[in-house]
Amino acid sequence: MSDLAHGIQGIHMISTPVEVPGEGYPIYTMRLRVRQYEMDAFGHVNNAVYLNYLEQAGTEHAEALGFPQSRMSALGGLFVVRRHEIDYLGAAVAGDELAVTTWPEMLTGVRAIRAYEIRHLETDRRLISARTLWVWVDIKTGRPRPIPRELLEAFAVLTDRDLAQLEP
Repeated sequence: MSDLAHGIQGIHMISTPVEVPGEGYPIYTMRLRVRQYEMDAFGHVNNAVYLNYLEQAGTEHAEALGFPQSRMSALGGLFVVRRHEIDYLGAAVAGDELAVTTWPEMLTGVRAIRAYEIRHLETDRRLISARTLWVWVDIKTGRPRPIPRELLEAFAVLTDRDLAQLEP
């Protein structure tokens, strides 16, 4: 394996492969068409635009599970990004149809890790593998606080034992 695959001089790549999980996980896929104004000087999607795609997919996923921003605010908090980890594996150009798939990998305490992949719909080629570390933050104090049980139940694959261990 090349030095690039292992990381170079302290730059760490995604530590484990991002793979769409099997049945039982709350998976969401958003489709989009790449717009001309999202291109960079090389004629393909600007790397920063992929972050917009990821965040939009996460927002739509939360809404699909019944948690629009207004409901999260009513729970007293919101998720904020702490860290993004992205591997750029291919490029998209204006007019390409993409599928952005996302799912929660882990929710515990104040943290949630959401994984993503972006695929070119016509070729099924993976263009992006990514993970984002989100932190649940109290709206009033701006400080991290435990993720509410409602969210844990909606976004996680939990056993009855896991649910019994959660505080009411």
